[in-house]
Amino acid sequence: MKGSSSYQTLIIAGLGSIGGSMFAVGKDYLQWFPRLIAVDRVGRTPLLPENADVEVLVGDVTDASFLGKLLGSAPQPVLFLNLCAGFDNVRLRRMIAEKEVAYLDSACCTPEGTSECRFTRMMPYTLTPVESGFPHWLCWGINPGVVELVARMVMRQMGLTASQTEVTILEYDGLQTKSTDQGTAVSWCPPFLIGEMMISPSLVVDKGLLREGREPGGLPALVSWGEERVASRVVGHEDIWNLGQMLGVDGARFVYGLTPRMMSMLENRDESTLSAEWKVPPPETAVLGLERIAVQVRSPSSGKTVTLLWLTDHEEVWQKLGVNAVQFQTCLSLWFAIHMLQHTRFGSLPGTWCASNLPLSESDWREVESALHSLGMAWEEADPSSIRLLAAARFGEP
Repeated sequence: MKGSSSYQTLIIAGLGSIGGSMFAVGKDYLQWFPRLIAVDRVGRTPLLPENADVEVLVGDVTDASFLGKLLGSAPQPVLFLNLCAGFDNVRLRRMIAEKEVAYLDSACCTPEGTSECRFTRMMPYTLTPVESGFPHWLCWGINPGVVELVARMVMRQMGLTASQTEVTILEYDGLQTKSTDQGTAVSWCPPFLIGEMMISPSLVVDKGLLREGREPGGLPALVSWGEERVASRVVGHEDIWNLGQMLGVDGARFVYGLTPRMMSMLENRDESTLSAEWKVPPPETAVLGLERIAVQVRSPSSGKTVTLLWLTDHEEVWQKLGVNAVQFQTCLSLWFAIHMLQHTRFGSLPGTWCASNLPLSESDWREVESALHSLGMAWEEADPSSIRLLAAARFGEP
């Protein structure tokens, strides 16, 4: 990248459950950019802190004419955060490739006009190299994204190479509302949550090899979260592909659990029914429960296991910011990525980077650990015996 690595404009495209929460969660970081723009193709508006100077636009960033006008009016260089659901991100990256624009997103994609749901097909397409003089950061959120960095950080502290390591990512979202009159509350985009649980086949890394299920949906599992035994599913996910194919770990899996009511609904409803029933509560609706995400790193040879946990209270962050804990953790993780692009050498490092292949020196690791702490990303060591996978179906089993 030519010139300064300090970006003059931050554009956030897609103002759904995550994009619409970015400014509220990042209210203390908006001053990093002289110009802030929010854009949404259907006219949704973001949750804005008081006196935030954000230009809010309606438009489709995959429309070449609109995108050209948008970028033409923005001071250069631009950091473009794409949080639009259901877009062909590769097409968008190609549209901005010759402009003074760095690119950041939070999830994988499929080619336009397709309905592919297998991560073994989606991830190679998502990671298609696009020649640009600016960095393209792909699949950066909490998971995928920060959980991969945390796994690498723990491996480094344990003195393990990737091929000596098994990584288990566990999540338990206990979001609830006091009333279900407006539907059953979920923390983020219902169609994509349903897709992870019911449609995309399970994906794990086993003895260094990717193994993907042949049937739709995740594999049933049971997880110990302290005193609770939580019905969960081993699901396909971007971070598992990244840990296996980019980092080369010996084993990896993502185990996702929701409230007992929601797990029961997954067993007894079809996708269309759940899509109608599951709703992200609006900012004025109080939410309760805990969001827990853990990264567990194990040495198969020694049996030694280290677990780091980030626990956030839905009600606490709702009272402070008007968002739920999943929105909070995901947005804060994206602000971490924004910090790394705006304030470190990575803002001037062209290439296609995920959290599993980002080249990190000793000084870079110090910056990562400092940024995680200063942003309030409260990863704390937990007892591995209290958070663990108790049982999981194997491929081909019910």
